[in-house]
Amino acid sequence: LDKLPLNPNGKIDRKLLPPPHFTSKYLTNSLEILLPTNHIEVSIHHIWCEILKQNQISIDTNIFTIGGHSLLMMQLFHQYKIEFHLETNILSISNLFQHPTIIYHAQLIQQSINTIHTLYDFPWSSLHLIQARASFAQERIYLDEQIRFSFNKTTIKNMYVIPLLYRISSMNNHVSITRLHRAFQSVITKHNILRTALYIDDINGHIIQHCLDVDIILNDDVKFNGSTNVNLYTDDRHHMNEIIQEILNQSDLFDLSKGRVIRCHILRHCHCSEDTISNENDDSLTENDHI
Repeated sequence: LDKLPLNPNGKIDRKLLPPPHFTSKYLTNSLEILLPTNHIEVSIHHIWCEILKQNQISIDTNIFTIGGHSLLMMQLFHQYKIEFHLETNILSISNLFQHPTIIYHAQLIQQSINTIHTLYDFPWSSLHLIQARASFAQERIYLDEQIRFSFNKTTIKNMYVIPLLYRISSMNNHVSITRLHRAFQSVITKHNILRTALYIDDINGHIIQHCLDVDIILNDDVKFNGSTNVNLYTDDRHHMNEIIQEILNQSDLFDLSKGRVIRCHILRHCHCSEDTISNENDDSLTENDHI
């Protein structure tokens, strides 16, 4: 342009400006256009051409010299994550701003891919930790329950209990209570959180979570570590709900200091043998403490 078009107010009239032509050789870093040399650069080059509406871009061209800006860089960042299956914390958008060329973006993405492969190849193993400070969420719920409900006898007990009621079924019309009891103990054995005690350390006042040994939990009273049976002599749903509510309000239902955080009750609706229950009318009530 010989001069910039102005409006009556003396400001530049943007509507009269001609559209820019970024394909000019003077807007590239070199007179020779460098083409992509690997599959990552090819993919990035395709993304750039699509977003910037161009047919050819040299891989050493600064994106900000051909019409790029921060919003387009955000689009590139989003497209990179989709195209190369990258997590947000793996690739830093600030690095993309600092190195705004295709060749550098390809190097950054290759580094991110290598990092992901390293994480996948790393053999995960247990730290075998049995004691640590409780998490912030555990501390919050634990203290809230202690302050609001432990000393108030008028409120409902076990506020953070999550009850689950299941109808038991079996292919042969019978379920072995003994086997169900063993299965329940196997779940407790497998998952450390189901035998984790919480208590306040007398020395520093912190809430500590301590994963108890399997034998300590399973050798305790069967009432606390396995399934207990409740016989129902009527099919009245209201009567069953009353029994469930009575169970949930038991003061000794859980004891976090001893790792008693899950319980199971079998509600038997009919007269059966000591070791079997019918699959048609029996329910299993399981509850666990949310802390």
